[in-house]
Amino acid sequence: MSSRITIVSLQTFGDYMLKAPLIHELFAAHGDPEITIVTNPRGVQVYPLIDSRLNVVGVNKAESRSALFLRLRRIPTADILYLVDQHPGSCLMALTLRARRRVGWYQSVSWLYHGKDLGFRDRYALKRILSEILRLTLTTSYLRSPESLYEGHVELGLLESPRRYPRLAQYRTAYSLPPRSKANPPVIFCATLASWVGRQLDEDRWIQVIQTLLEEFPGHGIVLDAADSLMSRFSREPRVTRLIRSEQLSEFFGLVSSADVVIASDSFVTHVASWFDVAAVSFFGPATPHRFAPTAPGSTILFHQPPCSPCVQGRGLELCRAGYSQCLSLQQITAQEICAAAARAIALCGNAAS
Repeated sequence: MSSRITIVSLQTFGDYMLKAPLIHELFAAHGDPEITIVTNPRGVQVYPLIDSRLNVVGVNKAESRSALFLRLRRIPTADILYLVDQHPGSCLMALTLRARRRVGWYQSVSWLYHGKDLGFRDRYALKRILSEILRLTLTTSYLRSPESLYEGHVELGLLESPRRYPRLAQYRTAYSLPPRSKANPPVIFCATLASWVGRQLDEDRWIQVIQTLLEEFPGHGIVLDAADSLMSRFSREPRVTRLIRSEQLSEFFGLVSSADVVIASDSFVTHVASWFDVAAVSFFGPATPHRFAPTAPGSTILFHQPPCSPCVQGRGLELCRAGYSQCLSLQQITAQEICAAAARAIALCGNAAS
């Protein structure tokens, strides 16, 4: 009888891409296991593209607690349950689901900047009670130190003798969504809206980047995921087109896989590029680059480390803990740096094609 494994994973798009190594190694270690992932609507979209063998169970905040409890209890008893998140909702689900053994993190350690008055503190210091509950209820619990590793390798610490490949694409299998053929004419994808506002480049620099790319790569088209104001600046340029959003995430995966290079801030976009071994020019701030670095050959990290990095920068329109609307690292990144990195990636792509 094959092993039954349940994973509780309630995060967001980019985090799910970086769970691919865990999934790969679980299938490899257990032969032909039955793996069920309990996740949110975002995970319902992503996980089947990572591996079609997964049984994906979606949960929704709108669902009543009693209905959710009954639905989770109907999931067959797992031989092993992996808890890969550390917050109360995930913890309660992990305890509701039936399992002979529960494995997960009981305390993260992550020294991040909390502001001028507090300086650098353990990001999870206020979760001591939850941590102690997890330590006592998990069958096997491990201390997590996420700042020390590539994020795709963090969950491998829950397994025995996993393989740690240097490239995320090395975890793709025949059950993963295959890449699309390279676009003809070739394409550069610029995701100007990737991540939250404090981690995006300003519009003036994007204008400089796109103008330079048009001049230096006359044979390439440029696909933009951009606001109306930026698109209007290139409305008369036939080589600049807008990303057509689709409810099918597979279409977005196809676009990224067919590009010569992806230019974006550290985000879901750059992780998808890594998944397909497409070079990415990735801007960093405030996260430490080694933790979320693009892994495809020809990729470039652009990072000017400020004294307050890594930090717990506010999301959305909030100012960061140091009082800036945009990370100091991103303020220093130039259009020239970006285009030079893109040129190196395209040259490598051309050599590979020939």
